[in-house]
Amino acid sequence: MLELIIRFESSWTNSFYAEPGGLPLFTSGSGLSGSLKPKGGLKSVAFDREVALKSGSRLAYLQALQAANPELLYRVPVSFDRAVQGVLARLVGEVRRLSDVEDSHLAFRAFHSGDCDIHIDHEHSQTTKLATYEINDIQTGGVGLITNDILYSKSEVSRSLFGHLGQSLMDLEFSIGDVLNPGPLPAAMSWWPVSPAALIDRINALDEEQSEVIRKAKKAASKGPYVSPYSSVFQALALVMPGDADATVAKQLDRHKQGKSAGLSIETGALDGWSIAGATVVARIKQLTEEERASFIALAALTKLGGLAGMAMSGGVGNITPKDLFNFASGARAESGRMPYGVDVPVMQTNGRAQFVPSGVLKKTGTITFKLQDVPELEQELHNAIEAASVGPFHFGKKGVAYVQSLERY
Repeated sequence: MLELIIRFESSWTNSFYAEPGGLPLFTSGSGLSGSLKPKGGLKSVAFDREVALKSGSRLAYLQALQAANPELLYRVPVSFDRAVQGVLARLVGEVRRLSDVEDSHLAFRAFHSGDCDIHIDHEHSQTTKLATYEINDIQTGGVGLITNDILYSKSEVSRSLFGHLGQSLMDLEFSIGDVLNPGPLPAAMSWWPVSPAALIDRINALDEEQSEVIRKAKKAASKGPYVSPYSSVFQALALVMPGDADATVAKQLDRHKQGKSAGLSIETGALDGWSIAGATVVARIKQLTEEERASFIALAALTKLGGLAGMAMSGGVGNITPKDLFNFASGARAESGRMPYGVDVPVMQTNGRAQFVPSGVLKKTGTITFKLQDVPELEQELHNAIEAASVGPFHFGKKGVAYVQSLERY
């Protein structure tokens, strides 16, 4: 038996073309949004909002939605057969398009004789706007995989930066003193990400929790003064990052007309726009000693400027996103002729009303396990071809990247 395991990272899922090489289904964000509202309304499917928001379930929801509404333009693959065939073709030679491959090609012969399983470890949505029709370097929202990276392993470095992210924000409200203590985290805080996508996925989940709690708090305070439900967290963060806090409050005051914001403060929501999950990571980095910082830089966990390696930490405080990670995997920048649109997709509730969940760009991280059994000659042929080609990191899906995790012949 031959067993091939491929690890993939940040593979975009959405399809924006009616057929390979054809015309795009839409050329604007409004065109895409319009496709979500076909005449007569969308037929509901058996998912609720909570299920659709969970990692690993969004694909299934969208597949069910488009099956019930064939006129829906927003598409995701019904199966990943072509993806697996493309991986096999790439691994045995310099094949770039399956349309260029004969039916007798080794990749097709192996696929039709074997079995494959795709396991999605993490899945998250990332909103990316259309850049241009011309090819451009992907400067932010890039993709890739860092192998043997200390940030994505069960290391003390990873736990010291991210260990607290396993909690809910409600728990974080009570333990913020421990999180922002310059010393080691308590033993109970032992979460770590297995990949960049896992980190972003977790931060996104906590951001959604934060937004929902704040939304309900503001609704409840519609007839009275509003107090941020996370005022103690923001107060603690402001002590660690006073310059960032002062700048954010000043910007908020500047956006309001004079006289209407006299009471604007941390308690009344001036920092509600911060990502608590991301900001606590930034705060822990800021509190590293010079010796710890130098050690993290030497381990390639941080850049020389003090940011997380392979992550963009600009924009709003706590706004951490993947940045140009493909360069780490392949030594070259990723390029793209067009970027995907962001969109919120409707989830039909039992009362018939639609609520929307963010699914602009579905990025998934996981493994492909391909097995050949009881065909010894084909097993040996595929094994030899993959070994001879010796392919390194390669694109997977839409701008994703993957590599061979293991290749065994039993």
